[in-house]
Amino acid sequence: MPLLQPFSTFIVHHSDDYDELVSQLDRQVAILFPAEKQFSTKIALFEAFHNSMEHGNYPITIEFATKSAEVMITIKDSGNGFPIKNKLRLIEEKGIDKLLEDRVLEVRGRGIYMMLKTATNVLFAEQGNQVSLTFKTV
Repeated sequence: MPLLQPFSTFIVHHSDDYDELVSQLDRQVAILFPAEKQFSTKIALFEAFHNSMEHGNYPITIEFATKSAEVMITIKDSGNGFPIKNKLRLIEEKGIDKLLEDRVLEVRGRGIYMMLKTATNVLFAEQGNQVSLTFKTV
């Protein structure tokens, strides 16, 4: 499903849609990004998507918006959100590198840190159920 327009939307209604959506997102990232940027882009994208699946509610919407040499990917779920301000305060106090180092062997609890480390810009909606990740394509 090539991104032929500057805006593209994917919607997940149920966990049964996961495999198909991952395949579509992989293709989308391959179309939009050079090979050397695809891995880090997918890390942030899938961390945000998995957070929505685990902590939010369906449907989950993933939007790609292109503008010159940037792509913004917005992931929004239908859940109540979480207190993002507390997490951002912790990041400000301890630093992203220290927090990642502390969780390097953990399976959980690294998603937001990895998004912040790999994306050019990360914006969280105040409600805590939406994140927008911006990436440079060049």
